[in-house]
Amino acid sequence: MTLGGMIRRLRGAAQARVVYVMTSSWMDEIIKRIGDATGTRSEVIFYHCVSDPHSVLLLQAVKCLLERNGDLKIKLLLVDETTNQNLAGYATTQSEQFAWRIKDAKVLSELYKDDITGLPKGFDSVPSTQAIQLGNAIFIGKSIEYLDINSIEEFIHVNNLVLLNCVDELEAISQPGMSDESVQDILAANTAVLGRSGHYMSGMLQYGFDWFWGLDRLNYLEEQLRPTEIPRFNRTLDIKLAPVTSCRERTCPIKLFYSFRSPYSQIVLKPLFKLADHYGVNVEICPVLPLAMRGANIPLVKKLYIVRDTKRQARSLGQESYGFLNDPIGEPTRNALRIYIQARHCKKEREYLLSFSDHVYCRGFDANELSTLRSICAQAGFSLDETYLKDDNNWKSLVNKNLESLKSMGLWGVPSFCYGETHIWGQDRLFCLNQAIIRETCN
Repeated sequence: MTLGGMIRRLRGAAQARVVYVMTSSWMDEIIKRIGDATGTRSEVIFYHCVSDPHSVLLLQAVKCLLERNGDLKIKLLLVDETTNQNLAGYATTQSEQFAWRIKDAKVLSELYKDDITGLPKGFDSVPSTQAIQLGNAIFIGKSIEYLDINSIEEFIHVNNLVLLNCVDELEAISQPGMSDESVQDILAANTAVLGRSGHYMSGMLQYGFDWFWGLDRLNYLEEQLRPTEIPRFNRTLDIKLAPVTSCRERTCPIKLFYSFRSPYSQIVLKPLFKLADHYGVNVEICPVLPLAMRGANIPLVKKLYIVRDTKRQARSLGQESYGFLNDPIGEPTRNALRIYIQARHCKKEREYLLSFSDHVYCRGFDANELSTLRSICAQAGFSLDETYLKDDNNWKSLVNKNLESLKSMGLWGVPSFCYGETHIWGQDRLFCLNQAIIRETCN
């Protein structure tokens, strides 16, 4: 082994160990104790953006949270809309991002319609700058230290007016005396607090050193606040499979847009295959390059959040072994794609993905080493043909074709799924796939 290879192996092993420690359950407990000792868990901080659909839904859910936890202190800090595409690690236009956010927030509105009022009818585009400015001024002008039920109800009403561009109504209830410059200064200061505290997105709750995004992660905060009770906002994880005896034959496949470097792609494999097998639906795997290898600048703060959040999600899915990972950025991902072509020829795509995930994300193996690649293939049920490692044409044309297909659906990240006319993004949207299959074949 060359000196460079030895250094890479040592660096990868050290990285895997660091990630494992960072995401371990005992580290979570230490972080909570530090939070208790420093007083950072004496309140929840809600970083809200009036134009963010997911943040608006979270505002409504916070009301439910207060109703169940009357003594909980929740401080609202108004932040700016994220306009720097690189900051969030996106690889598409701002308008496409917002279109997806509206669509996804509507899905969550329907899922939790018994708990929240959801997005207002008629909201289908970015609010005007004037409506956003007026909404921000009204929120800030309230000067409330901690949210209560009454103030939240007022804010929900104001926020609906913002989303619907009701400028006249907003002007009627706005308070004179606060300049646009003053409002912008407060937004900028709060956004800076968000960044210094360790995050980059609105619609976030911070409790101590833990972060909870939108409705999707609210269940984890509920578990911390009331550990003996079943969380109210956990329905994205509650997938109710329909009896197959009531379903017709299924011919439409599920297309999985997957990246070998995506932690979320790894933890979705087992539940996705379980769902597909239950209904007898074929899974068509469509690998793409990771965002970081497509020119997107993924900030360190996002990488750290994803590592901890994926481990948290993996635990919820019963995947305790996940987390001892060796980041396959660069050549390891290219190796994985080269061998994927062989796995496809062997009709072992599913087995290959599961084996790769087990080796690289659960046991910290380096996918740049030949011995690792051989072991991955053997566990998948075929022998590595090293000639595939010399071919860069087949996999490049495949991932480019898949990426264009992904973009045509208005999506950019992974894992994403396509089932007929249903196009969704995120490992926590399998319930949408389940609903689509039931609608298509079981009704």
